Amino acid sequence: MDKTEKKYYKKDIKYFNFEISNSELDTLQNIKNILNNIDYIESKGFQIKGRYILKRSQSDNRQKVVGQLNESNFFFFSENVYPFKSGTNYFDNSTLVDPNYIHYVKESKQSESTDFDVSFEQYFEVTKQDSVFTNWLNETTKKLLNKDSENYFDLRGVYSGYMENAVCFPFIDFDGNFVTAQIIKYDSKGSRIKSQFSQNWFHSYKNIKTSLELESKYSVPVKCFFGENYLKDSSNIVAIVEAPKTASILKEVYPNIDWLATAGESQISNKDLSVLEDRTVVLFPDAHTTKWTEFAAENNFYCSNILDVADVPKGQDIADHIFDDTSTIYSKLHDQLQAVSEGIIDTVDSLNELEFNFKVVGEAQDYFTIVSPNYKGKNVLLSIDNAKDFEVSFTDKLFAIYKKEQCEAEGKLQGYEVYSSQIDWHRPVVENGGFRQMNEQEFVFTLQGCFRILKELNPKIYLDVFRLSLDRFKESNFSFNKDYVLASLVPKWDNHSRDLSVFKKVRDWKFLGKQSLTRKEFIKELHNSRYRANLSIKANAFNDVLGENRFIDIETDLLIKSNYNTFKKLTNLAKEWNEFVIGAKTYKSYVSKEKITRCTKNAAAHISSSIYTASKNVQSNFNYSKIAEITGIKNRNTIKTFLEFEPNMQIAERIKNDIFFIIENIRDAEPVRQLIGRKGIIDFDIKIADLKDSSVFSQALGLKDAFITLKQAKNLLKRNKKQYNPKQLQALEDEINYLEFLEMLSDIPTKKRGEIMNDQSQRNQLIEKGAKAPVELEVKINTVVPLMVSNY
Repeated sequence: MDKTEKKYYKKDIKYFNFEISNSELDTLQNIKNILNNIDYIESKGFQIKGRYILKRSQSDNRQKVVGQLNESNFFFFSENVYPFKSGTNYFDNSTLVDPNYIHYVKESKQSESTDFDVSFEQYFEVTKQDSVFTNWLNETTKKLLNKDSENYFDLRGVYSGYMENAVCFPFIDFDGNFVTAQIIKYDSKGSRIKSQFSQNWFHSYKNIKTSLELESKYSVPVKCFFGENYLKDSSNIVAIVEAPKTASILKEVYPNIDWLATAGESQISNKDLSVLEDRTVVLFPDAHTTKWTEFAAENNFYCSNILDVADVPKGQDIADHIFDDTSTIYSKLHDQLQAVSEGIIDTVDSLNELEFNFKVVGEAQDYFTIVSPNYKGKNVLLSIDNAKDFEVSFTDKLFAIYKKEQCEAEGKLQGYEVYSSQIDWHRPVVENGGFRQMNEQEFVFTLQGCFRILKELNPKIYLDVFRLSLDRFKESNFSFNKDYVLASLVPKWDNHSRDLSVFKKVRDWKFLGKQSLTRKEFIKELHNSRYRANLSIKANAFNDVLGENRFIDIETDLLIKSNYNTFKKLTNLAKEWNEFVIGAKTYKSYVSKEKITRCTKNAAAHISSSIYTASKNVQSNFNYSKIAEITGIKNRNTIKTFLEFEPNMQIAERIKNDIFFIIENIRDAEPVRQLIGRKGIIDFDIKIADLKDSSVFSQALGLKDAFITLKQAKNLLKRNKKQYNPKQLQALEDEINYLEFLEMLSDIPTKKRGEIMNDQSQRNQLIEKGAKAPVELEVKINTVVPLMVSNY
């Protein structure tokens, strides 16, 4: 939001600085909610000043910043904030600690004292004017700036001991009270000496304490910034760096900037931010760090990324480049600092309007995601869908395939809708018959979708999860400026009202597997599942035609195209059925045969009504000529062949058994792929693995013991159900179904049994009538989407 759009709400003598949109300004209820939120926090003993939460210290009775307000929550930096918890809290009482909770108060060690009270005058008396560092700084300013060092921060040196000639960086708070000083050793070139005994604190160094006649050990929390005392009567732009050394050097070069230092990267979170209220603040973090960028975004500060270039080693700060005219950032650095010094905020704003610097840096094709399903012990909701409203038509070990009628209309995929933050960032984009990586525009759009879906599904933790997730891109094919995303894009996305439907995906499948797959494996297995779903349609259609005992038209009955046949086993079985059971190789021959069938069925009573007669001769009063006249078939051999045809019942039974076997084991069907020429699936194979882990299925049995009764089979299922694997259970259940069927047949006359065994419809009628748990010998036809490349 533009800074001119900030609104201030007055409540008694308190002001609440809160960023809201123009549309929200028109809603009186939003204003009421904001004021209620202030009352909620203040009713617990805190005070709101601007966007900061203050609490009065019991030790010195001063009000100190302990947290800050956000749009949908409030955050405490401190731990002693009873009855709230440290970290993120909400306005609905959900984050209040248990009433029996004993709130945490950090206790000093028994031997340490917290009443360290030394004045600035005493600091001055027990230290000396010069040090190795101040001498170096003075020589440097003389040489490069043609002036003596001003020593703006009252740096001093150590008189004696192992820290002799080390520099003292004094920490003086907003009101001018001396707190302590950081003591650091530097060499004659201005470089820090890194050894075990190169750093200490004023309140801890024995020689200084002796000079002050202090004997206790002290614990001194440093809540103020280095240089904070310059803020009181100043309106300059504030620049914050990590090291007091850096602030001391930069103050000599750009004195019209109020330079502050934290004395450590993580220490910025422990400082009293109330001293920065209503000030323009720019952070200059060390090179290639992210913590301060995030901190700046949370606190509405500006943050420079001038050091985040490949030429600058990690850990360097701007002091390493301020005097080095060979540095690649030398000119740009001085341009930025000069603008800050002159109070030109638009130029400073351009620091935050960082360049995205998007690049494709890799060609990895592995499945790559960035969002973890867990964050600090909490589950992260990654996606949501409406799949429960759609019907599954086929399921195997890895995928569920949804019904074609619901998933395809007018040539467009109409499956269930998915909103997912778990993006496969390495998924190639199909273009002009080839593949490429995402471009910058596609990447930003997809990243926005990831962020906004995370926000929708995880409203309390989405920002933290997203920031952490961005770090995963270091291992990806893409390189970009994370600071730009956090500082420029996230605020826009966070307040965007764009319809989320633009980020939805439509699917006709759902992954059921528990193990992760590579993209290549995933695509292959999805194609396999779709193939099995299609195979299920065609096998069940085949089974229906068998029940009708007629010619099988491969293209219309089985929906198998002749020019691209990927179901050769089915087509071969269909051809075999037509030739040896129906007696017609082609549909044209079948039509001719049907004409003869109709002709003979209309004959006189003494003429056989069956076209499958084995008779060598036709009655003289219904001769070949008469049949030819009626049917239009002139070839006498053709007529004779049709009349004398006898179906091969063994082949018919085998084909029925084969189709039944395919339907029952469809989930074990493995597509067979052609690797030479036109690559792709050409057929399928079903290999049933040997059943194991049970003596019932694995032991060699004698003829007498090889068969069990229906009662024995049911007892086995009841006693050992949990011990069998799915394949064994299926085998045992099939055996029980078969034995129940035989038991029903035993009550039917022998002659009738033969008719039932040869007629599938009669078999099913018998089962439906007599079985307690009907056995479905004919599985319902399932419908699924044809094979296609999905938008996984």
